[in-house]
Amino acid sequence: MFRTLSGTADPRDYSDPVEEKPKRGAAGNSHSGESTESDVNVIERTAGQSHEEEYEDEIHEEKAPIRQSRRSSKELTRTTSHALSRVSSHLTTRSLPDPGPPPDGGLKAWSQIACGWIAIATCWGWINCFGVFQTYYTLTLDVAPSSISWIGTVQNFLSFTIGAFSGRLLDAGYFLPTAFVGVVLQVLGIFMMSLSTKYWQLMLTQGVLCGIGGGLYFTPCMGVMATWFSKRRSFAMGVASTGNSVGGMIYPVIVRELLPKIGFAWTTRVLGFMNLGLLSLVLIFMKPRLPPRKSHALIDWSAFRELPFTLFCIGMYLQVWDIYYTLYYVSMFSQ
Repeated sequence: MFRTLSGTADPRDYSDPVEEKPKRGAAGNSHSGESTESDVNVIERTAGQSHEEEYEDEIHEEKAPIRQSRRSSKELTRTTSHALSRVSSHLTTRSLPDPGPPPDGGLKAWSQIACGWIAIATCWGWINCFGVFQTYYTLTLDVAPSSISWIGTVQNFLSFTIGAFSGRLLDAGYFLPTAFVGVVLQVLGIFMMSLSTKYWQLMLTQGVLCGIGGGLYFTPCMGVMATWFSKRRSFAMGVASTGNSVGGMIYPVIVRELLPKIGFAWTTRVLGFMNLGLLSLVLIFMKPRLPPRKSHALIDWSAFRELPFTLFCIGMYLQVWDIYYTLYYVSMFSQ
């Protein structure tokens, strides 16, 4: 105030610099100590937060591949499931709607009869030519003719017996997988038969493999043909069954003509390639028409309570029983 009024400085406004330094120093030391401690705390907290953030970043980086792998595994599972469902829709008849009554004719229906004709000819034509092999085995193997005939007997037995189960697979909607496995087994048995030189090898290849393969595709093909016709079913099935007779004429002639010229191995391979080509047409063009039926027992034993059905089975059994004596032994008897 004095300085303002008089324009001169009042000595009382000045203090001794020597005396003021310690005060300011003391005051400065006290404030600086507090600020130092607070700064240290801040630095420690900052360092701790930075360490926590770095730790969290490390954990996040470690978990990122796990989350990515889980995401990729879920996508792979979803893609696989979608692919399997699409494959299943092509391999089974579960996606087929109810088509209504049979067309009872037309190009597509008669093409199924043609495919069935091929299936019957390749299955039973191959079985019926065993008589020629019976003669060859009797002359080349040191085995009794009655023992050799068991090869054809086992093949024939399995072709009929396996049909009871492959027919149920057709009803369940698995025509294509069943027929495919049957074709593969029969063709594999024929080609492995060409390499066989002993009795037990022929029993396994021609008897067991060819028998199972024929039974797997023969009965489903018969079932598919029957679903395309209603009023004309008897006529259509009769036309298809002529494949048995035609195959029974063609296959033995091929074996008898080629066996002396190119030998047993290549004769068998020729028949194997022929069956492979013909049955490939069956797998490509034969299509089931109906969706799967409701599941029932594997074998319906109650059907044998019907007297007409039982008598029919007995008649077929006796008929087939006496046919194969002629087919298997007439060639050997003639020589």
